[in-house]
Amino acid sequence: MLKLNRYTLMAVLHDLLMAALAWIAAYLLRFNFDIPPNYQSDMWRTLVLIMPFQWAIFWYMDLYRGIWRYASLADVRRIGFALMLEAILIPIVLWMFINARTPHGFDFGPGFMNRF
Repeated sequence: MLKLNRYTLMAVLHDLLMAALAWIAAYLLRFNFDIPPNYQSDMWRTLVLIMPFQWAIFWYMDLYRGIWRYASLADVRRIGFALMLEAILIPIVLWMFINARTPHGFDFGPGFMNRF
């Protein structure tokens, strides 16, 4: 179960901020820092929709259960699996349920940019 203290809250906010920055950076890199207006609106719309989804994946993978000072290889493995799950599920969700228009070659980028 998620213990909500100030350190956990800071970790969650940090992860959500980095995920948002990775999403925006993927769009910027895809369009060479000149995003067309129609894709800008899609970027903001999908960003708002995927943030709770990304948090749910991080929570489901139990990334906030321990103190990172004592992280183990099992924790690193969980992070890697969460990133793979995110990189696979977010494009599927955007395609199936939201019918979002994401640029070609963009689908798996933000998930891997999120942690590296």
